[in-house]
Amino acid sequence: MLNVISKLSISAIITKVEDIVDFMSYGVLRTPALVINEKVAVSIRVPAAKELKAIIRNRM
Repeated sequence: MLNVISKLSISAIITKVEDIVDFMSYGVLRTPALVINEKVAVSIRVPAAKELKAIIRNRM
């Protein structure tokens, strides 16, 4: 993910969340998940770099 963000030349804060209560506050019951601007963008899988770029661009 860091590689994709650096290629997009954007500023981002990346936080690894390990508390199940925090997961559930987003409606995430299974990991991994990606939350952008307080909304779940992807869950239960890791997107390929190309898809991740598109997701980030569409959510910014």
